[in-house]
Amino acid sequence: MSHPFPELPEAILTREVSAICDRYRIEPEEAGKFLEHGFYSQPDLLSKILERYPDGDITKRRDYKAIIKSVRKKVYYHLRQYQSDSQKSGELKKQLEHQVASSSDIHQSRQVIQDLLMSHISTKERSDDYPVFYKKLFDMIEPPRTILDVGCGIHPLSYPFGEVETCPDIYAATDKSQDVIEILKIFSPLAKPTRLMPVCESIADIRWADYLPNGMDSFDIAFMLKLIPVICRQDRDILPHLINVPARRILITASAEAMTRRKNIRRREDRVLRDFIELAGGNIIGKFTITNEFGYLIRMGAGGICQSREHAADSSRFY
Repeated sequence: MSHPFPELPEAILTREVSAICDRYRIEPEEAGKFLEHGFYSQPDLLSKILERYPDGDITKRRDYKAIIKSVRKKVYYHLRQYQSDSQKSGELKKQLEHQVASSSDIHQSRQVIQDLLMSHISTKERSDDYPVFYKKLFDMIEPPRTILDVGCGIHPLSYPFGEVETCPDIYAATDKSQDVIEILKIFSPLAKPTRLMPVCESIADIRWADYLPNGMDSFDIAFMLKLIPVICRQDRDILPHLINVPARRILITASAEAMTRRKNIRRREDRVLRDFIELAGGNIIGKFTITNEFGYLIRMGAGGICQSREHAADSSRFY
């Protein structure tokens, strides 16, 4: 990075980068870029730092503290973005489209699929764990023939469609993001012979029965990955609709560490998952844990409908 004025003293940069990395889930190099941009956008303050450093303590100045506060705020909101680089994601989407047009072999598209999974924060967290993720799932249940993925993001790209023994017949994937659904639609020919059905709708508006396989009353499994805690924070009135998802089993998960900060939230999120299980009248038939994600495989009532409808409207105890 070149600038028309001297660089920020290394000791100050190192100290502030360390403080940000201790607080937030961000790499030092990226934190350094945020800090440099913050200070270099205030040349007058930078000149004062250089005039007084190392003899004067510039860190107690109000304008110095304001810069640090502003940088930390930008880091926080950057980390809250599920898709941190929309331009890169758009380029990867075009690459995927080109590869699908030239070949329907999923194995030839592995690199661009991996790059796409790394471009979204939720799937990036699982990037090193996907083989373990599916091994643990298939240790608990036989590979399902029908799957419903609620609030899916681009998680369906990770599914082992290329393996005959794990390839489902139907994979219905729902998300409210049009960009996500466009990526899944481009990808869908690579999932064959699985019929991948991307659905762009909000959870509150979906008619689950519209996506059931002909002649069937429920999916073998529904994925609700890191979904329940988000719904509880944003719109808990949707919970009764989620409880009535037509699936014989549901895999619900949550994050063990906060999305932005280096803070363990497992106990809090576990309470939310268990409240949902109680509300749904489901039975825990398996526990699920990977690096920064944990959850439960639960069995639902007959036909995949919750066993305790009388509790379905009582979502007040969440959070």
